[in-house]
Amino acid sequence: MKKNLDENGIPILVDGFKNGNGYHPTYICRYTLYVAAAYEINPNNDNYRKIQNLMTWIKDNKVERDNYITWEFVEDLPSFNQKAPWTSALTNAWCSAALLQGYKITGNEKLETLARAGLEYLFIPVSDGGGLYEFENGDIWFEEYPSTENPSHVLNGFIYAMDVLDMFSSYYESARYQDLFDRAVVSLVKRIDQYDVGYGSIYDLYTRGNKLGMGYHPIHILQLYYLYLRTENPHLLEVSQKWYALQNQSKYELLETPATPKDLSVIHDGNYWSNYVKVKLPIEFSFTFDKVYKLYGVNFFLYNDNNPTHSMALAYVSEDGSYIAIPPVNYSVEWTGSNTTPNGHVTNVYSLTFNEAISTQSLIFKLEKTAPNDAGVFREIGIWKNMNDDYWVEYKRLHRMEDIVNKRIQLINRK
Repeated sequence: MKKNLDENGIPILVDGFKNGNGYHPTYICRYTLYVAAAYEINPNNDNYRKIQNLMTWIKDNKVERDNYITWEFVEDLPSFNQKAPWTSALTNAWCSAALLQGYKITGNEKLETLARAGLEYLFIPVSDGGGLYEFENGDIWFEEYPSTENPSHVLNGFIYAMDVLDMFSSYYESARYQDLFDRAVVSLVKRIDQYDVGYGSIYDLYTRGNKLGMGYHPIHILQLYYLYLRTENPHLLEVSQKWYALQNQSKYELLETPATPKDLSVIHDGNYWSNYVKVKLPIEFSFTFDKVYKLYGVNFFLYNDNNPTHSMALAYVSEDGSYIAIPPVNYSVEWTGSNTTPNGHVTNVYSLTFNEAISTQSLIFKLEKTAPNDAGVFREIGIWKNMNDDYWVEYKRLHRMEDIVNKRIQLINRK
């Protein structure tokens, strides 16, 4: 999001969802956390003055309820059924964290009182105006866009709220905060697979949007790794590693063969939703990797519903260099989702999954002509491979949770 600062150093959004006059509490409180981190590194007068100005805005724009405080949005958000004024668990969590950091820097006890009052929003049910959604089985979710009728269950917003709850639990050594955090971890572990669509992750369970190739997928990967370090839950690590592999499914070389057109850079440019290439069938693809990987499947990102995968021949190269055919009984193909961008680009994804993983450095397949058409229109072809070794090489330097938080900040600021 592009933003400017006003004369007091308060961020004003100039594009996207601006919340009326551009003063967006979520972004202001997130920015405050960055300034607080800068102050810890360099505690100078300039950073201190910035913190004071930001604290003034956060205090002046709070809305008081009976037993908690919140920050309201003054514009409707139809995509998530939000009618103004509405509130958000993500916003309340970040504003509470900002107030706590302000208290730690300035020593103003009023800020601490407000911080704890803001965090109470996470304990208040959605039906009572808060951000806590409770499932019938006792699971919970902190709702970025609260609704009793159409809950969205946004993944990244839930985890960010968990982060703040964990911060308060650690700072105050509070069993009450810790118990709610523990309930949230249990809920996440049980429900995280609902956000896995086989070729990436989704933003929420209402729109089922923001699929692979968009901003939040790499953030999800890091969030789950962060929580794995915090909780040592193996399933969170497993999903994080799988999503890392899917983030890198275009990591291969496409070799030219006599039956392959020359200009196929689109096939693995990592864009997934917008570009496309039309090819005449039959066509042969030869994929090669930088080393031997275990392959789990192939994802075809196809323009509209133009699906040439009904008739194809697959093979892989074994360690001795021989070609081994993969018969159709050894894999399955199914439609796993679609994506429509704001400008109307439609992509359907068909996922080919091997019954058993195949270890190889080269995969070859040939698409034959089919009765409906003699052409294929591709946005991307992705190879799902085991990249756990690569994962640890990249993330071993992120062994501290603080490092991961900083990395996530870099990612979300690119959006």
